[in-house]
Amino acid sequence: MIDKMTNKWSSVLRLSLLLLLTPPLSSEVTFAQSQQKVHVVKAGETMYRIGKDYGVSVEELLKLNPTARDGIRPGQEIKIPMAPAEPSYHAVQRGETLYSIARQYGVSVDQIMRANPQIKSETELATGIVLKIPAGGTIASAEAPVASTQPTNTPPPLSPQDGFVGLKAVTVPAGATIYSLVRSTGWTEEEFFTYNPQARGGLKAGSTILIPDVTLSNNKAYSDASRIRTTLVLALPFDSESGSRRFADYYSGVLVALLEAKQSGHNIDLHTLDCSDSQLQKSIAYINQLERVDYILGGVSEESVLQLGAAAANKGAAYIIPFTSREYPELQRRDNKIYQINTPHVILYRVASDKFAQEYRDHHVLLVRHPSDSGDKEGFINILKGRLSSSGISYSEVGSHELSTPAQVQAISMRYPRTVVVPTSASKVVANNTLTPIAHAVDSLAVTNVTAFGYPEWQTYMGSLGKVFRTTEATFYTTFFADPGTAAYKSFQTDFRNWYGRGVGNTYPKYSILGYDTMRYFINHLDEHLSGESKGIQSSFRFEPSRNNPSYFTNEGIFFVRFQRGRDQLQS
Repeated sequence: MIDKMTNKWSSVLRLSLLLLLTPPLSSEVTFAQSQQKVHVVKAGETMYRIGKDYGVSVEELLKLNPTARDGIRPGQEIKIPMAPAEPSYHAVQRGETLYSIARQYGVSVDQIMRANPQIKSETELATGIVLKIPAGGTIASAEAPVASTQPTNTPPPLSPQDGFVGLKAVTVPAGATIYSLVRSTGWTEEEFFTYNPQARGGLKAGSTILIPDVTLSNNKAYSDASRIRTTLVLALPFDSESGSRRFADYYSGVLVALLEAKQSGHNIDLHTLDCSDSQLQKSIAYINQLERVDYILGGVSEESVLQLGAAAANKGAAYIIPFTSREYPELQRRDNKIYQINTPHVILYRVASDKFAQEYRDHHVLLVRHPSDSGDKEGFINILKGRLSSSGISYSEVGSHELSTPAQVQAISMRYPRTVVVPTSASKVVANNTLTPIAHAVDSLAVTNVTAFGYPEWQTYMGSLGKVFRTTEATFYTTFFADPGTAAYKSFQTDFRNWYGRGVGNTYPKYSILGYDTMRYFINHLDEHLSGESKGIQSSFRFEPSRNNPSYFTNEGIFFVRFQRGRDQLQS
């Protein structure tokens, strides 16, 4: 999706419209009376929701509706500022005529010809030329409102001296093409796709895209360093051959979180870099020349993580490791703060074992080994046994042949008041062979006091093993879990699809939600110590300092996901 980031366009993404202006300058919010419309408040609506629907900030609404600071009520009329109309631009396609284009944009042929004096005759219309469409027409297929305070038409062409100072969100006009957008923005085609990876699958009228925002080039307040509250560097391997779609999804989720941050009043300067092997040194050099860096988020390969960690230390910035779960003793010797999202296995096993001992303190724990056991969870099993012993919780180990029939499960149910069965492998075959006899015992012998406990991999088996999971009311631990049935998931999915025109993805974890959760968590904790537990749509965050370095924090947030008999909803 994102294939590469090129030259200066790849070196910095400054989401000025979406992220930086808080509140908007007065010159940007002075609307004439004729450029207002009225919204009648519905039950349950808030000023934030109304602003989001019409693409304006809460501050802009309050300037026109000062009494709303004390609250709003159903039936109340709210004035909505509407941005002034600007001309749009259209690239002529094969077979199009001035008449068909005029009808498409709701203007006359004469208006188009007056706006484009180079057109001498209605019949002299070359394919590929870009026409200026005068303001005042209505694009029939465009959707409104959108989450943007800017006009929904494509801006005039950029001159090289204007430079690239930011992005803004606009709605794709009917009839627009990649060619027309590239011509009108001054970007190359690859630069356009860098910031709009969703458009590689096709450009849809009414969808939202990011284009250069040149309105800030002469804005002195923008260059005022006092307005930049937080500088964040995002470094992802955009140029890598493997996993490019995953990182495009992650980046897309980050942008959704940053848009929300702007709407909430945060002021963030985002620089997006490529940490692929071929681009890493250029990106490190770029970081070193930045005047200020507060956070660096990114890195996948060992080399990129180590070099980004070193760059963060040199700039006095906090470093966030988003993906890898390996341990980095080299980074633990540094003094700057480091946050590792994906918990190293040895720590994860300890956290899961501690929580297990709390949840199942009144159970007998039955560890079951199968002939196909690969030993993939031996590290967890050893830590778990130590925790059970120190907590005085009884446990025993058996071979799978001792728990392969409903009758054997029933015998276990009669021996202990409550039993939780834990297979020593996370494979699908082992999960099925362990839970099926328990499920049969529940259905045919009315056994109700035997359940099962498993691993993060279990959530990838829900399609085929969901029935036995629910029958046994099994539980698994995981650091990432997204329940599509929750309101938060549905809301994000809707926003993401509206923004990018595609779903949130089918990977585990879902990288779009991972980017959103991570960015949202750190934005909401910029001014405070990262303490306590916070759950996102898919991630659980609880950062604890390393025993070796109090500045190195690992994420010890964890989910215990429990299936419920006869219900689709899960408990986590």
